[in-house]
Amino acid sequence: NSNNNTVEYTLAGYDTSSFSFAGDIAEVVIYDSALSTSDRESVEGYLAHKWGLTAQLDVSHPYKTSRPLA
Repeated sequence: NSNNNTVEYTLAGYDTSSFSFAGDIAEVVIYDSALSTSDRESVEGYLAHKWGLTAQLDVSHPYKTSRPLA
């Protein structure tokens, strides 16, 4: 549903109509099950390195300074 450049959406089963977002979505990653901690960290590392956001990772993140292996 789209009116006046406003898009309503549902994310992870939550109604997001009371939230606002101003920006672009560059990538969406979808999995059919919950990720383990190590898998989640690997995805975070991959995305951070891909999009130049490694500075946003915690200093203790396992992929702060190196990309995860494929």
